[in-house]
Amino acid sequence: MVLSSQAAQPSPDELQSWLTYYYIKPRPELLLPSLAVMDRELQRAKRRSLSDQVGRGGMRTFYAKVLAQNDKIVEDVERQLPALPPGQQEFITEALRRCGTKACLRVLKSDVPLPSGLDRITTPNDLDDRWGAFFATGDAKYVREVIEILDLAEDKADPTVLVVGGAARWSLTSNAYQHKRVLAICEEGARASSGTRKRILDEIVSRAKVERVKKPPAEPE
Repeated sequence: MVLSSQAAQPSPDELQSWLTYYYIKPRPELLLPSLAVMDRELQRAKRRSLSDQVGRGGMRTFYAKVLAQNDKIVEDVERQLPALPPGQQEFITEALRRCGTKACLRVLKSDVPLPSGLDRITTPNDLDDRWGAFFATGDAKYVREVIEILDLAEDKADPTVLVVGGAARWSLTSNAYQHKRVLAICEEGARASSGTRKRILDEIVSRAKVERVKKPPAEPE
């Protein structure tokens, strides 16, 4: 296996594909080289740094799940961590904290498993963490957890709940277009649902199928 310290930095396009479709074509050796590219792209596009992602959902959990599946990469991270820029150290430490494996706990010098941050969905950040976990693993349970809160998309009695439900609907629509696996999970969910949830899922599935024909996503085979 090629260690991450020996891998070339991905281009911005390669980085985006790696983040979005890792579960289809895993390349764990890109984890460390990706950090510098991610930092530059965030600063260029959003005037943020990688350290800002510690408190934002998505990438922190994606990296955590990649680490959880690859003890050899965790060893590589352990060796290189002291030499990383402070912001990258902060980010990768948060990913290690969410990882939960014995290898990750060793790097953190802890014997106690720490919370993964994937307990309940109460904010849009929690949704982003589910998608980060799905992109890294392809595990349908993370998509189903998003589907479970779809009914909140029309709960106008509570504005906060409405925001989370609306974000769930938007994220499922976007990812059903980009991922045939998400589309299949939404179809399965629609068949097993009724009422508001079924209607929303049917709309998501219909829209995704039309968009995938009009403009096929850059999904690896």
